[in-house]
Amino acid sequence: MAQVNLRNPKAVALVERLAVRTGKSKTAVLLAALEAYEADTAGAALDEVLASLERDVHARIRPVHLGRQPSRDELELELGMP
Repeated sequence: MAQVNLRNPKAVALVERLAVRTGKSKTAVLLAALEAYEADTAGAALDEVLASLERDVHARIRPVHLGRQPSRDELELELGMP
């Protein structure tokens, strides 16, 4: 079984305060905090992808085509279909 040792007194105190306040174990408090952090970083990654799309992809789309769905003829032409 792997263990995590907290050596930072501020982190230890925070985990202990939250455990007392919530009535949860220190492990449960740390797990909830880490899951919340993981969710936040996933949201940040999505924000980076969206920013990249706006910066790199939208810059290549002609203004007349932004904000509208391509017509069937445009799709067929783009996909090389008759």
